[in-house]
Parts: sequence; structure tokens; C-alpha cells
Amino acid sequence: MPLTPEHKEKSREKILSAASKLFTAQGFENTSIDEIMLEAEMTRGGFYAHFSSKADLYKETIFSMSKNSRLAKAIETLNDSDKYKNDMEYSANSMTLNNDCFLELIERYLSIGHVNLDINQCPLAFLATDVAVREPSIRSAYTTVFGNMAQIITQKLDTTYKEKQLDGMAITGMLVGSVAVARAINDTKMAEELLASCKQLVFHLLGEPSSTR
Repeated sequence: MPLTPEHKEKSREKILSAASKLFTAQGFENTSIDEIMLEAEMTRGGFYAHFSSKADLYKETIFSMSKNSRLAKAIETLNDSDKYKNDMEYSANSMTLNNDCFLELIERYLSIGHVNLDINQCPLAFLATDVAVREPSIRSAYTTVFGNMAQIITQKLDTTYKEKQLDGMAITGMLVGSVAVARAINDTKMAEELLASCKQLVFHLLGEPSSTR
């Protein structure tokens, strides 16, 4: 009996979820298709019904992680009216953040809880160094996701904080970079201090009261 579209999509999501877990933990080179399919509790033969290669899976994993990241989930939760425009990547044009939501996103993103997540990670911070040495299609996927995040932040800065003349690209880089470094170092206290310092600086630039969380 042929598989239903629903079953096929569920299988695809299982592979993407397994790939997200293993790629963030081990990197592209150290993760095999066999390991991914074992993690997904599926046979290797089913892999090529969904993806043409491990590189193709890695590219789609970046989009999938962006859709399921802490950032995207927070936007979905805190701003219920905003929805994703397609199944593979969130569009900056579909997200209009109110001020409380925007500040809460910064709080959540720059938290040690985000750094320690094993699900819903931001691919920008969790895959940064690994993506840098991958092929152009993978780097293009990463670039698209970064551009979307930067656009969301820039749109907010250009409305609520227009008089501050802040650079959304720089703020985005600060957020992503601090989480990437906090994840790489093995000193929890230092990681927490880094995140807190970055959070304090962002709030200062915005002219908002310092975080008390």
C-alpha cells in the first residue's frame, strides 16, 4: 500500500529532527546517514525518498531548525497572530513584533537555557563554525536564515527605536555570536557572564531598563 502524504511528511520530520540533534552535537563530517536513520528509528533505505544526499539533508535541517528554533517558537507563542508563510523557512515579512515580545525574545535568546537546549536550537548559533566549511548550497541556506533574523530585528529597530539609528545587522550578529561562543566555552560561569553582558548592552542601546530576569 502506498504511503499517504501525511505519513511521508511525518517520516521526513523524524529524519530532520534526528539530523538536527546529531549535526549540532557532532557536526556534519562526524555524522553519518546510518546514524541519523538509527536516531530516527527508520531504515537507511527510506532516506533517499526524502533527501538526495547528506548535504541536501543538512541544508534542509538549517531551514527546519530555523522554523522550530527558540526564536521562532517564541515569536509564535508571544505573537499569536504571526504565522509562517511556508513550511520550510520563516519569512521576516510575516512577523511584526510588539515591544514586549521583542524584549522577551532577547531575554530568551540570550539565556543559558538556550545555550543548553538539545531541541529548538537556533541554527545560526549552533551550526556557525560547521557551516563555514560546507558547500555553497548549505552556506546559502544559513545566509537566508541569518538574513531573515536580521530583517526581523531591523524592522523592529526602524519602527520602535528609529531615533536610536541602530544597526539591525550588528545587533543580530551580537546575539548569534554570544550564544555561539557561550556554547563553545566550557566554563558555565563565564558563559553566563557573557550572555548577561551582551543582554545588558543590547538593552542599553535600546534605552530600555536593564533586564532583571
